[in-house]
Amino acid sequence: MYRRIVAALIASGVAFATIAGSASAQATGTPGEPQCHGERVSYGSSVFGDTPKDRAGYNNLSVQQFQERVRASCELEQQSGG
Repeated sequence: MYRRIVAALIASGVAFATIAGSASAQATGTPGEPQCHGERVSYGSSVFGDTPKDRAGYNNLSVQQFQERVRASCELEQQSGG
């Protein structure tokens, strides 16, 4: 249960902290780099063993919505110069 809570916090933190402009909350992935999206999506799998489907479910999102939020976090940070 603890692992799922931590994974949910990381998933939501990666997606939302960058929207708020807080680069310090970024777990992994370099905004503006081609691999940013892939690194952020794979982070939960490699560290916690959760699939993107699991992580999306923790936040009541579809996998597509989860992927879009991760992608947007990479793009928003890039545009803001973060």
